[in-house]
Amino acid sequence: MPVRSRVKGLTQGESLYLKEIYRCESEGSLPVTSVSMAVRLEVRPPSVVDMFAKLEGKELIHRKKYGPVKLSTKGVEVAEDLIWRHRVLETYFVSTFKMDRDEACEAASGIDSYVSEPVVEAMCQKLGHPATCVHGYRIPHPKEGK
Repeated sequence: MPVRSRVKGLTQGESLYLKEIYRCESEGSLPVTSVSMAVRLEVRPPSVVDMFAKLEGKELIHRKKYGPVKLSTKGVEVAEDLIWRHRVLETYFVSTFKMDRDEACEAASGIDSYVSEPVVEAMCQKLGHPATCVHGYRIPHPKEGK
């Protein structure tokens, strides 16, 4: 049975894919296809197709057969929550524990879907609601409407 995250009942894999699709769309990189996602995540294209079907079933992405996928409005909302958690955690780890930023990113990736919203919000508040993470990427603040 897949392990469920605290975020909207998603599996860890679903959370990973949503974050990666969001990053691709935010960076304006090539269209998100099963092949491009397979390369980014180092998995096989059929695995990506299966995950896209799950995400589409949850109304988190829009896809056309053999075409690129895009986050739905609901998908953007969920992905921004996941990205907010991840970037606040990694920034907190660097600020508080003086971790290397890549090490902090890896640590955050392992737990970002499981840390409760009030804990992440407290960390965000302690950091002064930063605009960017330690890598210089924008931190969306979905609960604040930013």
